[in-house]
Amino acid sequence: MGSPARTTGIAPRGAFRRHRGRSRRLVGLTVAVVASGLAGCGPLVRMEPPSAQGPRISNLEFVPDRGTVGCPVQIRFRFEASAGDVAQVVAGWVGGRRGSRGAGRSVLAPDEEALRGNASGGIVTPLTFDRAGRYWYNVQVQDRAGRWSNVLSGTIPVDSRSSGEERDCP
Repeated sequence: MGSPARTTGIAPRGAFRRHRGRSRRLVGLTVAVVASGLAGCGPLVRMEPPSAQGPRISNLEFVPDRGTVGCPVQIRFRFEASAGDVAQVVAGWVGGRRGSRGAGRSVLAPDEEALRGNASGGIVTPLTFDRAGRYWYNVQVQDRAGRWSNVLSGTIPVDSRSSGEERDCP
């Protein structure tokens, strides 16, 4: 018959001590992986794969570079769509404060005149935030032939309003 440790399922004293170090390392590794995933929330927003012959976008910026809840911020970037007009601008985002983060995808509404018939130019479209926090944005365009551009990424911090602050935006 085997030892009581084998028949009762209780680990021998030395085995427990050996595994305790491994489990601490495993917990530490798990925490590091989860924390790194939360720190870089931007890449978690899935965008369309870029088309080889699709439009190209560059120079993403937020103006101003810091937002305030309820006040518009502009997203600006350049496009080149030699094979066709830009049909739509799509943004994927993750953001807010810890504990109340949101995520989504939306079609933005740039100035149609700036896009129609132009093979290149600038796109400016407004955003307004309803919650304070840090937001990670991915931006992409699609041409009229259905081809997707590369993806641009950026972040913007958004501040809340003070209770006595005026409603006018800068």
